[in-house]
Amino acid sequence: MLLTLKTIHPLLEQHLATLPDSFTQNEALQNFIETVNEAYQKFDRDRESIQHSHRLSDLEYVEINKKLNESTDRLSLATKAAKMGVWEWSGVTGNIIWDDLMYEIFGVTDREAFGKISTNWFKLTHPEDVPKISKKLAHINTEEPTMHFEFRIIRPTDNSLRYISASTFLSVDPKKQPIRIVGICMDVTELRLAEKEKAELLENVLKQNRELEDFAFVISHRLRSHSSKLSTVAHVFKNPSANESLQKELIKEVEKEAHLLDETLKELTEIIGINDNKSTDIETLNLQTIIESAISNLQTAIENCNATVEVSIDSSIQVYAVKSYLQNICFQLLDNALKFRTKKKQLVVRIVAEENDENVKLSITDNGIGIDLKRHQNKLFGIYRKFHTHIEGKGIGLHLAKKQLELMGGKIEVQSMLNEGTQFNVYLKKA
Repeated sequence: MLLTLKTIHPLLEQHLATLPDSFTQNEALQNFIETVNEAYQKFDRDRESIQHSHRLSDLEYVEINKKLNESTDRLSLATKAAKMGVWEWSGVTGNIIWDDLMYEIFGVTDREAFGKISTNWFKLTHPEDVPKISKKLAHINTEEPTMHFEFRIIRPTDNSLRYISASTFLSVDPKKQPIRIVGICMDVTELRLAEKEKAELLENVLKQNRELEDFAFVISHRLRSHSSKLSTVAHVFKNPSANESLQKELIKEVEKEAHLLDETLKELTEIIGINDNKSTDIETLNLQTIIESAISNLQTAIENCNATVEVSIDSSIQVYAVKSYLQNICFQLLDNALKFRTKKKQLVVRIVAEENDENVKLSITDNGIGIDLKRHQNKLFGIYRKFHTHIEGKGIGLHLAKKQLELMGGKIEVQSMLNEGTQFNVYLKKA
């Protein structure tokens, strides 16, 4: 055994024990044996270091995996709380992978039938929004890897319309080639409906303000006119120089003005009554019957002006409306056509109705004197608004008709040209 070695590796010691003493004590072999011993010692040190590193790696792996699972769980809870679905598109296969919330948001119950190809997504998208989504996804690139957009879907489970807010992020490989798109989708229907309701409430407030302005106009002009005339008559009546004949004439003026004042107050009461009426009875009505009733009530006026009234309404068309309101609306619009005729040609009134899945459009068209909508568009349905002073009328008929339509959930539009004629389009709920 070599005495120069302080420590000898057990494996080397075993090998040397099998050799003759003369061989192991050979000075020529001493350096070689020392080198082998050091190699054995270094191998043990390196092995122990590697094993220690492996033990640490195993611990680190367990800890990292634990943290990853915790992060995944937190992300899952966050997406569930926010009702946020996560999806991924593969640039290799062209498939889209959805998580559970995506299927829930889009109302997909049969996942196998739905499949994983990207075109199936568009089957649930509202047809009007498909081009918008296609354009957005087509323009995503490395210059603009993140996109945000909204679209609508029609859920197959309940056929409801839902509003979806989406965000996407493009991932690329080292060569800048797209490899996948990761995105999230959130159902923001309640938020959008709340915004719509808020906008409608704001519009109603603005509409009420405009109506208050109209009432202010009436009070400051029409009622003041009545009171001013009565005050003037009273002042003249008190004059000592007023003889009996003049006093009789003044009394007639007082009676006349009192009658006009009474009519004005009744008209304002009727308008206020419509605004406050919350108990209108909506029923199913036959539109053709209502039109025939309006024509019958105006038959004498139609014959006096030698007018032609052409009606094209299918007898099967039914609408939801308040009977008295709809009768008044049809009467007012037909009466307007008769009043605002021109002497240059025979009056022709065409009454047509057409229906779709939701409403009925009633059009009443005449070839009368028309209205200058560039000047009067915003005043057309105001209170006491008259645009042809040479024709008798109070200027409240169209206002009442519009208010009655709005209370029934309908609306009215007008198209007109001076000396060409006017067309009123009335939209009613289909029964």
